[in-house]
Amino acid sequence: MQTDIHHDFVSCLNILFMRKLFVLAILFLGFMTLSCKKTIQEAFDQAGGNILTDNAWVVTNYTEGTLDVTSEFSGWEHFFLNNGVFESRRGTTIVQGNWSSASFVSDFVVSHPSSVTAPISKLNGTWQVVNRTATSATFRRTVSGVTLQYTLAIK
Repeated sequence: MQTDIHHDFVSCLNILFMRKLFVLAILFLGFMTLSCKKTIQEAFDQAGGNILTDNAWVVTNYTEGTLDVTSEFSGWEHFFLNNGVFESRRGTTIVQGNWSSASFVSDFVVSHPSSVTAPISKLNGTWQVVNRTATSATFRRTVSGVTLQYTLAIK
């Protein structure tokens, strides 16, 4: 009888130990998953930042509601400088503004002085990043009920 009690006691301890070990393993795996996800996202953001600042960009599509005004951007090249300057060039014309983005994943802000006219002024605003690849990004925002959307691609 003593052996049965001892055996039951040891079995109970083993079950408790296994449960605790299982919980710790789940917590550890959860922590590692979150840590790896953050590291991957940081690496992606860094690569995205380099792609952004190391290239000339062109507007390949710009719509105002159902109106396609892409042709207004013909000949313009856009540059995201590391110091936060957004520079647009066409021939000898250079227009400068500012750009910012926490991670170029969810939102993106471009601003120019009020003296800047269309088409470059149409890039102003806080834009939602709706698609991003290694060679292009699409942005969207709504102004007075009209959806504006444009795509920048590496030249």
